[in-house]
Amino acid sequence: MAQSRREILKLSAVVTGVGALGGLAACVTAAEQAASPIPGHVASAVPSRAQLARWLQQLHEFGPIRATGTPQCRAFEEFLATEFAKLGCTVERDQFRLTSWECNLEDCSITVKEDEGATRKLDVVAYYPFAASTKGRDAASGRVLFGGTGDQSGEDILRKYSEAELANAIVVVDMPLAGGGVRGTVKYYPGSFPDTLPEPVKAPRVASQGGRGPMAALEGKCRGIIFCYTDVSDEAARYNYLPFSDQHRKIPALWVGKGGSDYLKSVSGKATASIRCDAKLTPDARADSLLAVLKGETDEVIYMTTHTDGPNEVNDNGALGLLAAAT
Repeated sequence: MAQSRREILKLSAVVTGVGALGGLAACVTAAEQAASPIPGHVASAVPSRAQLARWLQQLHEFGPIRATGTPQCRAFEEFLATEFAKLGCTVERDQFRLTSWECNLEDCSITVKEDEGATRKLDVVAYYPFAASTKGRDAASGRVLFGGTGDQSGEDILRKYSEAELANAIVVVDMPLAGGGVRGTVKYYPGSFPDTLPEPVKAPRVASQGGRGPMAALEGKCRGIIFCYTDVSDEAARYNYLPFSDQHRKIPALWVGKGGSDYLKSVSGKATASIRCDAKLTPDARADSLLAVLKGETDEVIYMTTHTDGPNEVNDNGALGLLAAAT
């Protein structure tokens, strides 16, 4: 049975945590090209490419952003529960309640008015998830002050400016992904199962470069923060959803690119910035964790998991991979 489980996991590995429809379709190819049949495995039951495409299209139609607790995410959860039940799985739920946070980039803006009279509107490339919302109230406005560079700059900013200066400021922080950005150990997965893990490498950790350090240090001490991607293109940074696991914050924060950073530094101390982040907050929103159990012929357990709360399809079709494996 151990070999059988290994072969099943090897086949299933191509559909968990994948990043595109092509990754899901690899499950079909792997099944078709299997050298020897696995006991109990029915190749004809593997979802077709057309079926995978329909699932992915349905995922897209729920909404392009399905943050936890939003109606879009709830719709996907119910879709999954229904599909797993159709396969004969028993479906159990853990239900959670939370204040959901969702925003459209079109509802965010940064306007800068220079002391000499010129006004300029900056290109907002992303928002800081769970930042304070300006929806239904005035924009957050304050003097432009360049604070520093990197996720560790928060305490330096507190030493650099007085309490009074910060209390009336929109603080600007550069956040390069390299050369001053957060670096750490990145682990890569083997190319095939059960090969050993390759050696970890030192590299920028994009998911750690989310601005949480300055946000925590400056919260309640300034009127808002503008974070700046400085070593990637605006299009590469646009719609980034970082950090994706912070708490709800009390000041608004947005992201601009290299051009915005250069300009804001040039007017630091000589202009006033107004920022809007009109996020929608929904108290007591519901989110379900689903446990679908497909009974086997032994007491051996294979556990597969993924998540459904994503800002895009690429982040989310791991759940469709599990559905394909269960099918």
